[in-house]
Amino acid sequence: MNAFHSSLVLIMVSLVSPRPFSSEDEPVLAKVQPKTGSPVVGQLLKETDAEILLLDLRTGRQVTVSKRDILRSTTNLTDKEAIAVAGLPSFLAWRIKGSSPLEPPKGKVAKASSAGLFVTLGAKSGVEPGQKLVVLRDEGEIKDPDSGKVLGRQQVEIARIEVTDVEQDFSRAKTIGEVKIELRPGDAVEPLGAQKLIATLPLVNTDGEETEGGRKLSEELTTGLVGHGIRLVERSLLSKALEELRFQQTELVNPSTAQKLGKQVGAYGILCGTIVSEGRVSQAHVRLIEVETGEILFASQQNLSGRNATLKNQFNGSILSAPPDLTQYWIDRGQRRSLGNVKVSEQLFYSNRQVPKGQDVINSIPEGNKLTLANRLVQSTGDGRLYLLDQGKKRLITEKALKIHPFNPAKATAMSPNELAMIPDGPSLECGAVETEKGSRQGGGRQGVRNEWHCRLRSWCLRRR
Repeated sequence: MNAFHSSLVLIMVSLVSPRPFSSEDEPVLAKVQPKTGSPVVGQLLKETDAEILLLDLRTGRQVTVSKRDILRSTTNLTDKEAIAVAGLPSFLAWRIKGSSPLEPPKGKVAKASSAGLFVTLGAKSGVEPGQKLVVLRDEGEIKDPDSGKVLGRQQVEIARIEVTDVEQDFSRAKTIGEVKIELRPGDAVEPLGAQKLIATLPLVNTDGEETEGGRKLSEELTTGLVGHGIRLVERSLLSKALEELRFQQTELVNPSTAQKLGKQVGAYGILCGTIVSEGRVSQAHVRLIEVETGEILFASQQNLSGRNATLKNQFNGSILSAPPDLTQYWIDRGQRRSLGNVKVSEQLFYSNRQVPKGQDVINSIPEGNKLTLANRLVQSTGDGRLYLLDQGKKRLITEKALKIHPFNPAKATAMSPNELAMIPDGPSLECGAVETEKGSRQGGGRQGVRNEWHCRLRSWCLRRR
Protein backbone atom coordinates (compact mmCIF):
# COMPACT_ATOMS: atom_id res chain seq x y z
CA MET A 1 0.00 0.00 0.00
CA ASN A 2 1.43 3.39 -0.96
CA ALA A 3 2.05 5.66 1.99
CA PHE A 4 0.36 9.03 2.08
CA HIS A 5 2.84 11.83 1.54
CA SER A 6 3.15 15.28 3.10
CA SER A 7 1.17 15.97 6.26
CA LEU A 8 -1.69 18.39 5.71
CA VAL A 9 -2.44 20.90 8.45
CA LEU A 10 -6.05 21.57 9.38
CA ILE A 11 -6.97 25.02 8.07
CA MET A 12 -10.06 27.18 8.39
CA VAL A 13 -10.63 30.32 6.35
CA SER A 14 -13.40 32.74 7.24
CA LEU A 15 -15.71 32.90 4.22
CA VAL A 16 -19.39 33.49 3.64
CA SER A 17 -21.23 30.18 4.13
CA PRO A 18 -24.24 29.32 1.97
CA ARG A 19 -27.56 28.48 3.54
CA PRO A 20 -27.72 24.77 4.37
CA PHE A 21 -29.76 22.88 1.82
CA SER A 22 -31.24 19.45 1.27
CA SER A 23 -32.51 17.60 -1.76
CA GLU A 24 -35.97 19.08 -1.11
CA ASP A 25 -34.57 22.60 -0.96
CA GLU A 26 -31.98 22.58 -3.73
CA PRO A 27 -30.47 26.02 -4.36
CA VAL A 28 -30.49 27.66 -7.78
CA LEU A 29 -27.18 27.92 -9.59
CA ALA A 30 -26.74 30.88 -11.92
CA LYS A 31 -24.15 32.20 -14.34
CA VAL A 32 -23.70 35.91 -14.97
CA GLN A 33 -21.61 37.23 -17.84
CA PRO A 34 -20.66 40.89 -17.23
CA LYS A 35 -20.02 43.16 -20.20
CA THR A 36 -16.36 43.18 -19.14
CA GLY A 37 -14.48 40.56 -17.17
CA SER A 38 -14.89 36.88 -16.42
CA PRO A 39 -18.24 35.12 -15.90
CA VAL A 40 -19.44 34.57 -12.33
CA VAL A 41 -21.05 31.27 -11.37
CA GLY A 42 -22.69 30.91 -7.99
CA GLN A 43 -25.70 30.25 -5.82
CA LEU A 44 -28.49 32.69 -6.60
CA LEU A 45 -29.30 34.44 -3.32
CA LYS A 46 -31.50 37.30 -4.50
CA GLU A 47 -32.63 38.96 -7.72
CA THR A 48 -34.33 42.34 -8.08
CA ASP A 49 -35.18 44.55 -11.03
CA ALA A 50 -31.84 46.31 -10.61
CA GLU A 51 -29.30 43.68 -9.53
CA ILE A 52 -28.42 40.03 -8.92
CA LEU A 53 -26.86 38.76 -5.68
CA LEU A 54 -24.75 35.60 -5.99
CA LEU A 55 -22.57 33.52 -3.70
CA ASP A 56 -19.55 33.16 -5.99
CA LEU A 57 -18.45 29.51 -6.02
CA ARG A 58 -14.85 30.39 -6.86
CA THR A 59 -14.29 32.91 -4.06
CA GLY A 60 -16.92 31.91 -1.48
CA ARG A 61 -17.98 35.56 -1.22
CA GLN A 62 -21.21 37.36 -2.03
CA VAL A 63 -21.14 39.29 -5.29
CA THR A 64 -23.67 41.92 -6.35
CA VAL A 65 -23.89 42.59 -10.10
CA SER A 66 -25.89 45.48 -11.51
CA LYS A 67 -28.15 44.39 -14.36
CA ARG A 68 -26.96 47.39 -16.34
CA ASP A 69 -23.50 45.77 -16.45
CA ILE A 70 -24.71 42.29 -17.41
CA LEU A 71 -24.40 41.02 -20.95
CA ARG A 72 -26.41 37.85 -20.25
CA SER A 73 -27.40 35.63 -17.33
CA THR A 74 -28.47 32.00 -17.05
CA THR A 75 -30.22 30.26 -14.15
CA ASN A 76 -30.83 26.63 -13.21
CA LEU A 77 -27.36 25.52 -14.25
CA THR A 78 -26.57 21.82 -13.99
CA ASP A 79 -23.73 20.65 -11.77
CA LYS A 80 -21.66 19.90 -14.86
CA GLU A 81 -22.19 23.41 -16.26
CA ALA A 82 -21.22 25.01 -12.94
CA ILE A 83 -18.10 22.85 -12.61
CA ALA A 84 -17.05 23.78 -16.16
CA VAL A 85 -16.68 27.42 -15.08
CA ALA A 86 -15.96 27.32 -11.33
CA GLY A 87 -13.89 24.13 -11.26
CA LEU A 88 -14.45 20.90 -9.34
CA PRO A 89 -12.66 21.96 -6.07
CA SER A 90 -14.73 25.14 -5.76
CA PHE A 91 -17.96 23.29 -6.50
CA LEU A 92 -17.18 20.56 -3.95
CA ALA A 93 -16.36 23.14 -1.26
CA TRP A 94 -19.72 24.80 -1.88
CA ARG A 95 -21.55 21.49 -1.61
CA ILE A 96 -19.78 20.63 1.64
CA LYS A 97 -20.52 24.05 3.15
CA GLY A 98 -24.13 23.76 2.01
CA SER A 99 -24.60 20.55 3.98
CA SER A 100 -23.17 22.10 7.16
CA PRO A 101 -25.29 23.29 10.08
CA LEU A 102 -25.77 26.92 11.02
CA GLU A 103 -22.75 28.83 12.32
CA PRO A 104 -21.60 27.15 15.58
CA PRO A 105 -20.91 29.11 18.76
CA LYS A 106 -17.31 30.29 19.05
CA GLY A 107 -15.40 31.30 22.14
CA LYS A 108 -11.89 31.69 23.50
CA VAL A 109 -9.71 30.39 26.29
CA ALA A 110 -10.20 32.90 29.13
CA LYS A 111 -7.70 31.41 31.59
CA ALA A 112 -5.31 28.49 31.49
CA SER A 113 -3.24 27.68 34.59
CA SER A 114 -2.61 24.99 37.15
CA ALA A 115 -5.73 26.26 38.94
CA GLY A 116 -7.96 25.34 36.01
CA LEU A 117 -9.00 25.91 32.41
CA PHE A 118 -11.81 28.35 31.63
CA VAL A 119 -13.46 29.22 28.31
CA THR A 120 -15.89 31.95 27.24
CA LEU A 121 -18.62 29.51 26.16
CA GLY A 122 -21.36 28.96 28.75
CA ALA A 123 -25.02 28.05 29.11
CA LYS A 124 -26.01 31.03 26.91
CA SER A 125 -24.02 29.44 24.09
CA GLY A 126 -25.74 26.09 24.55
CA VAL A 127 -22.72 24.38 26.13
CA GLU A 128 -23.41 21.46 28.49
CA PRO A 129 -21.31 19.44 30.98
CA GLY A 130 -19.52 16.55 29.25
CA GLN A 131 -19.49 18.33 25.87
CA LYS A 132 -16.21 18.16 23.98
CA LEU A 133 -14.61 21.28 22.54
CA VAL A 134 -11.67 21.84 20.23
CA VAL A 135 -8.98 24.48 20.87
CA LEU A 136 -7.52 26.25 17.82
CA ARG A 137 -4.54 28.58 17.54
CA ASP A 138 -4.29 31.40 15.01
CA GLU A 139 -1.19 30.96 12.84
CA GLY A 140 -1.58 34.21 10.91
CA GLU A 141 -2.81 35.34 7.52
CA ILE A 142 -2.93 33.35 4.29
CA LYS A 143 -1.80 35.61 1.45
CA ASP A 144 -1.73 35.28 -2.31
CA PRO A 145 2.03 35.03 -3.12
CA ASP A 146 1.65 37.16 -6.23
CA SER A 147 -0.81 39.91 -5.31
CA GLY A 148 -0.28 39.94 -1.53
CA LYS A 149 -4.06 39.84 -1.08
CA VAL A 150 -5.20 38.36 2.24
CA LEU A 151 -7.23 35.22 1.49
CA GLY A 152 -8.05 34.27 5.06
CA ARG A 153 -6.47 33.15 8.32
CA GLN A 154 -4.91 29.83 9.28
CA GLN A 155 -5.99 28.04 12.45
CA VAL A 156 -4.58 24.72 13.66
CA GLU A 157 -6.04 22.37 16.24
CA ILE A 158 -3.80 22.18 19.32
CA ALA A 159 -6.01 20.40 21.89
CA ARG A 160 -9.36 18.87 22.72
CA ILE A 161 -11.08 19.60 26.02
CA GLU A 162 -14.18 18.46 27.90
CA VAL A 163 -16.57 20.77 29.75
CA THR A 164 -16.91 19.91 33.47
CA ASP A 165 -18.86 22.85 34.96
CA VAL A 166 -21.09 25.38 33.19
CA GLU A 167 -22.01 28.94 34.19
CA GLN A 168 -24.11 31.39 32.20
CA ASP A 169 -21.22 33.09 30.40
CA PHE A 170 -18.29 30.70 30.84
CA SER A 171 -17.35 27.10 31.52
CA ARG A 172 -14.65 25.15 33.26
CA ALA A 173 -13.00 22.37 31.28
CA LYS A 174 -10.28 19.74 31.38
CA THR A 175 -7.92 18.59 28.66
CA ILE A 176 -8.43 15.26 26.89
CA GLY A 177 -5.32 13.13 26.46
CA GLU A 178 -1.81 14.49 26.15
CA VAL A 179 -1.49 18.17 25.22
CA LYS A 180 1.90 18.98 23.72
CA ILE A 181 1.32 22.72 23.29
CA GLU A 182 0.62 24.99 26.24
CA LEU A 183 -2.84 26.57 26.06
CA ARG A 184 -3.04 30.30 26.53
CA PRO A 185 -5.73 33.00 26.81
CA GLY A 186 -7.02 34.05 23.41
CA ASP A 187 -6.87 30.62 21.78
CA ALA A 188 -10.09 29.96 19.85
CA VAL A 189 -12.60 27.41 21.15
CA GLU A 190 -15.57 25.79 19.42
CA PRO A 191 -17.67 22.61 19.77
CA LEU A 192 -15.98 19.48 18.44
CA GLY A 193 -17.47 18.55 15.07
CA ALA A 194 -18.85 22.04 14.43
CA GLN A 195 -16.58 22.39 11.41
CA LYS A 196 -17.00 19.18 9.47
CA LEU A 197 -13.84 17.28 8.62
CA ILE A 198 -13.40 15.76 5.17
CA ALA A 199 -11.04 12.86 4.53
CA THR A 200 -9.56 12.77 1.02
CA LEU A 201 -8.45 9.36 -0.21
CA PRO A 202 -6.15 8.68 -3.15
CA LEU A 203 -7.85 8.29 -6.51
CA VAL A 204 -6.89 4.78 -7.62
CA ASN A 205 -7.61 2.59 -10.61
CA THR A 206 -9.48 -0.69 -10.42
CA ASP A 207 -6.23 -2.44 -9.43
CA GLY A 208 -5.81 -0.13 -6.45
CA GLU A 209 -2.87 1.72 -8.02
CA GLU A 210 -2.40 5.48 -8.15
CA THR A 211 -1.91 7.06 -11.58
CA GLU A 212 -0.19 10.31 -12.50
CA GLY A 213 -3.48 11.90 -13.55
CA GLY A 214 -5.16 10.69 -10.36
CA ARG A 215 -2.39 12.12 -8.18
CA LYS A 216 -2.59 15.49 -9.91
CA LEU A 217 -6.36 15.65 -9.50
CA SER A 218 -6.08 14.60 -5.84
CA GLU A 219 -3.62 17.39 -5.14
CA GLU A 220 -5.83 19.83 -7.05
CA LEU A 221 -8.84 18.86 -4.95
CA THR A 222 -6.87 19.02 -1.69
CA THR A 223 -5.42 22.45 -2.45
CA GLY A 224 -8.78 23.78 -3.65
CA LEU A 225 -10.74 22.55 -0.64
CA VAL A 226 -8.22 23.93 1.84
CA GLY A 227 -8.22 27.25 -0.01
CA HIS A 228 -12.00 27.42 0.45
CA GLY A 229 -11.77 26.85 4.20
CA ILE A 230 -12.67 23.15 4.29
CA ARG A 231 -10.92 21.31 7.12
CA LEU A 232 -9.26 18.08 6.02
CA VAL A 233 -8.17 15.09 8.06
CA GLU A 234 -4.39 14.99 8.35
CA ARG A 235 -2.69 12.48 6.06
CA SER A 236 -0.80 10.96 9.00
CA LEU A 237 -4.09 10.14 10.75
CA LEU A 238 -5.44 8.55 7.57
CA SER A 239 -2.31 6.43 7.18
CA LYS A 240 -2.56 5.27 10.79
CA ALA A 241 -6.25 4.40 10.42
CA LEU A 242 -5.58 2.45 7.22
CA GLU A 243 -2.91 0.42 9.01
CA GLU A 244 -5.16 -0.26 12.00
CA LEU A 245 -8.06 -1.35 9.79
CA ARG A 246 -5.66 -3.25 7.51
CA PHE A 247 -7.24 -1.85 4.37
CA GLN A 248 -5.48 -2.19 1.06
CA GLN A 249 -5.54 0.40 -1.74
CA THR A 250 -7.90 -1.83 -3.73
CA GLU A 251 -10.51 -1.57 -0.97
CA LEU A 252 -10.62 2.22 -1.11
CA VAL A 253 -12.99 2.07 -4.08
CA ASN A 254 -15.64 0.42 -1.88
CA PRO A 255 -18.09 2.93 -0.30
CA SER A 256 -18.59 0.75 2.80
CA THR A 257 -14.82 0.63 3.33
CA ALA A 258 -14.61 4.40 2.99
CA GLN A 259 -17.44 4.73 5.52
CA LYS A 260 -15.57 2.61 8.10
CA LEU A 261 -12.42 4.63 7.56
CA GLY A 262 -14.33 7.89 7.97
CA LYS A 263 -15.75 6.78 11.31
CA GLN A 264 -12.26 5.78 12.46
CA VAL A 265 -10.82 9.28 11.84
CA GLY A 266 -13.93 11.24 12.91
CA ALA A 267 -14.68 12.62 9.45
CA TYR A 268 -18.06 13.90 8.31
CA GLY A 269 -17.41 12.94 4.71
CA ILE A 270 -15.05 10.89 2.58
CA LEU A 271 -13.90 12.12 -0.81
CA CYS A 272 -12.85 9.12 -2.87
CA GLY A 273 -12.96 7.87 -6.42
CA THR A 274 -11.63 5.64 -9.13
CA ILE A 275 -9.72 6.14 -12.36
CA VAL A 276 -11.14 4.25 -15.33
CA SER A 277 -8.91 4.06 -18.42
CA GLU A 278 -9.63 3.11 -22.00
CA GLY A 279 -6.54 3.41 -24.15
CA ARG A 280 -5.04 6.89 -23.70
CA VAL A 281 -8.28 8.28 -22.30
CA SER A 282 -8.83 8.20 -18.54
CA GLN A 283 -11.78 9.39 -16.50
CA ALA A 284 -11.93 10.08 -12.77
CA HIS A 285 -15.17 9.17 -11.00
CA VAL A 286 -15.24 11.24 -7.79
CA ARG A 287 -17.71 10.71 -4.93
CA LEU A 288 -18.37 12.49 -1.65
CA ILE A 289 -19.81 10.02 0.88
CA GLU A 290 -21.47 11.02 4.15
CA VAL A 291 -19.87 8.83 6.82
CA GLU A 292 -22.84 8.59 9.19
CA THR A 293 -25.36 7.37 6.61
CA GLY A 294 -23.17 6.07 3.77
CA GLU A 295 -25.16 8.27 1.39
CA ILE A 296 -23.39 9.59 -1.70
CA LEU A 297 -23.82 13.35 -1.39
CA PHE A 298 -22.18 14.17 -4.68
CA ALA A 299 -20.75 12.35 -7.70
CA SER A 300 -18.92 13.77 -10.70
CA GLN A 301 -16.76 12.69 -13.59
CA GLN A 302 -13.56 14.41 -14.70
CA ASN A 303 -11.70 13.65 -17.93
CA LEU A 304 -8.00 12.90 -17.60
CA SER A 305 -7.33 12.07 -21.25
CA GLY A 306 -3.89 12.19 -22.78
CA ARG A 307 -5.26 14.74 -25.26
CA ASN A 308 -6.32 17.12 -22.49
CA ALA A 309 -2.99 16.64 -20.71
CA THR A 310 -1.18 18.18 -23.70
CA LEU A 311 -3.67 20.96 -24.45
CA LYS A 312 -1.78 23.38 -22.23
CA ASN A 313 1.24 22.90 -24.53
CA GLN A 314 -0.71 22.65 -27.76
CA PHE A 315 -2.24 26.11 -27.41
CA ASN A 316 0.76 27.94 -25.91
CA GLY A 317 0.73 31.52 -27.16
CA SER A 318 -2.87 31.43 -28.35
CA ILE A 319 -5.71 33.69 -27.28
CA LEU A 320 -8.61 31.35 -26.51
CA SER A 321 -12.27 32.15 -25.95
CA ALA A 322 -15.46 30.13 -25.50
CA PRO A 323 -18.35 31.94 -27.24
CA PRO A 324 -20.84 33.27 -26.31
CA ASP A 325 -18.68 34.20 -23.26
CA LEU A 326 -16.53 37.24 -23.94
CA THR A 327 -13.71 36.21 -21.62
CA GLN A 328 -10.37 35.75 -23.39
CA TYR A 329 -7.43 33.71 -22.14
CA TRP A 330 -3.78 34.00 -23.13
CA ILE A 331 -2.04 30.61 -22.85
CA ASP A 332 1.34 31.27 -21.25
CA ARG A 333 3.73 28.44 -20.31
CA GLY A 334 0.91 25.93 -20.03
CA GLN A 335 -1.45 28.19 -18.02
CA ARG A 336 -4.55 30.10 -19.07
CA ARG A 337 -4.34 33.74 -18.03
CA SER A 338 -7.56 35.70 -18.15
CA LEU A 339 -7.67 39.07 -19.89
CA GLY A 340 -9.92 40.65 -17.29
CA ASN A 341 -10.32 43.91 -19.19
CA VAL A 342 -10.76 44.73 -22.87
CA LYS A 343 -8.16 47.49 -22.50
CA VAL A 344 -5.61 44.87 -21.38
CA SER A 345 -5.99 43.03 -24.67
CA GLU A 346 -5.83 46.27 -26.64
CA GLN A 347 -2.54 47.36 -25.08
CA LEU A 348 -0.80 44.00 -25.59
CA PHE A 349 -2.13 42.03 -28.55
CA TYR A 350 -3.27 42.38 -32.11
CA SER A 351 -7.07 42.41 -32.37
CA ASN A 352 -9.17 39.56 -33.77
CA ARG A 353 -6.63 36.84 -32.95
CA GLN A 354 -8.97 34.81 -30.71
CA VAL A 355 -9.28 31.07 -31.24
CA PRO A 356 -12.79 29.84 -30.30
CA LYS A 357 -12.75 26.65 -28.22
CA GLY A 358 -15.19 24.83 -25.96
CA GLN A 359 -15.31 25.76 -22.29
CA ASP A 360 -14.24 22.22 -21.34
CA VAL A 361 -11.05 22.62 -23.39
CA ILE A 362 -10.24 25.94 -21.72
CA ASN A 363 -10.95 24.58 -18.23
CA SER A 364 -8.64 21.63 -18.82
CA ILE A 365 -5.72 24.09 -18.91
CA PRO A 366 -4.48 25.13 -15.42
CA GLU A 367 -5.43 28.66 -14.38
CA GLY A 368 -2.68 31.23 -13.96
CA ASN A 369 -2.47 34.85 -12.83
CA LYS A 370 -4.83 37.30 -14.49
CA LEU A 371 -3.39 39.89 -16.87
CA THR A 372 -4.06 43.48 -15.77
CA LEU A 373 -3.31 46.99 -16.99
CA ALA A 374 0.01 46.67 -15.13
CA ASN A 375 1.11 44.26 -17.87
CA ARG A 376 2.70 46.43 -20.55
CA LEU A 377 4.94 46.06 -23.59
CA VAL A 378 8.19 48.05 -23.45
CA GLN A 379 11.02 48.39 -25.96
CA SER A 380 14.62 49.20 -25.20
CA THR A 381 15.88 52.44 -26.74
CA GLY A 382 19.32 50.83 -26.80
CA ASP A 383 19.11 47.50 -28.64
CA GLY A 384 15.43 47.61 -29.62
CA ARG A 385 14.54 44.44 -27.69
CA LEU A 386 10.89 43.94 -26.80
CA TYR A 387 9.80 42.98 -23.28
CA LEU A 388 6.59 42.16 -21.43
CA LEU A 389 6.31 43.66 -17.94
CA ASP A 390 4.78 40.83 -15.92
CA GLN A 391 4.47 40.39 -12.15
CA GLY A 392 7.16 42.99 -11.45
CA LYS A 393 9.63 41.42 -13.92
CA LYS A 394 10.59 41.96 -17.55
CA ARG A 395 10.23 39.02 -19.92
CA LEU A 396 12.15 39.07 -23.18
CA ILE A 397 10.00 38.53 -26.28
CA THR A 398 12.23 37.00 -28.95
CA GLU A 399 11.55 37.02 -32.68
CA LYS A 400 10.56 33.35 -32.44
CA ALA A 401 8.10 34.19 -29.68
CA LEU A 402 6.49 36.90 -31.82
CA LYS A 403 5.65 34.23 -34.40
CA ILE A 404 3.65 32.37 -31.73
CA HIS A 405 2.36 35.01 -29.30
CA PRO A 406 0.18 37.72 -30.94
CA PHE A 407 1.90 40.66 -29.20
CA ASN A 408 1.65 43.96 -31.07
CA PRO A 409 5.06 45.74 -30.96
CA ALA A 410 3.38 48.99 -32.03
CA LYS A 411 1.81 49.13 -28.54
CA ALA A 412 5.21 49.13 -26.81
CA THR A 413 6.44 52.06 -24.73
CA ALA A 414 10.06 53.18 -25.11
CA MET A 415 12.29 52.59 -22.08
CA SER A 416 15.97 53.35 -21.59
CA PRO A 417 18.53 50.59 -20.89
CA ASN A 418 19.14 52.05 -17.42
CA GLU A 419 15.43 51.86 -16.57
CA LEU A 420 15.23 48.31 -17.88
CA ALA A 421 18.28 47.28 -15.87
CA MET A 422 16.42 48.13 -12.67
CA ILE A 423 13.66 45.61 -13.46
CA PRO A 424 14.43 41.95 -12.58
CA ASP A 425 14.52 39.43 -15.43
CA GLY A 426 11.65 36.99 -15.77
CA PRO A 427 11.35 33.86 -17.93
CA SER A 428 11.79 34.46 -21.64
CA LEU A 429 8.68 34.14 -23.79
CA GLU A 430 10.63 31.87 -26.16
CA CYS A 431 11.00 29.10 -23.56
CA GLY A 432 7.36 29.31 -22.62
CA ALA A 433 6.21 29.25 -26.22
CA VAL A 434 8.16 26.31 -27.56
CA GLU A 435 6.49 22.92 -27.48
CA THR A 436 8.78 19.98 -26.72
CA GLU A 437 6.40 17.08 -27.31
CA LYS A 438 6.58 15.16 -30.55
CA GLY A 439 4.04 16.17 -33.14
CA SER A 440 2.98 19.39 -31.39
CA ARG A 441 1.62 22.46 -33.14
CA GLN A 442 4.61 24.64 -32.17
CA GLY A 443 7.25 22.17 -33.32
CA GLY A 444 7.95 18.60 -32.39
CA GLY A 445 10.61 16.01 -33.00
CA ARG A 446 14.25 17.06 -33.04
CA GLN A 447 13.46 20.77 -33.40
CA GLY A 448 11.44 20.69 -30.17
CA VAL A 449 14.27 18.85 -28.40
CA ARG A 450 16.83 21.39 -29.65
CA ASN A 451 14.69 24.25 -28.37
CA GLU A 452 14.24 22.54 -25.01
CA TRP A 453 17.99 22.04 -24.59
CA HIS A 454 18.60 25.62 -25.71
CA CYS A 455 16.35 26.85 -22.87
CA ARG A 456 17.99 24.54 -20.34
CA LEU A 457 21.50 25.60 -21.41
CA ARG A 458 20.62 29.28 -21.19
CA SER A 459 19.13 28.81 -17.69
CA TRP A 460 22.27 26.93 -16.59
CA CYS A 461 24.52 29.69 -17.91
CA LEU A 462 22.52 32.34 -16.08
CA ARG A 463 22.87 30.41 -12.81
CA ARG A 464 26.67 30.13 -13.33
CA ARG A 465 27.16 33.89 -13.73
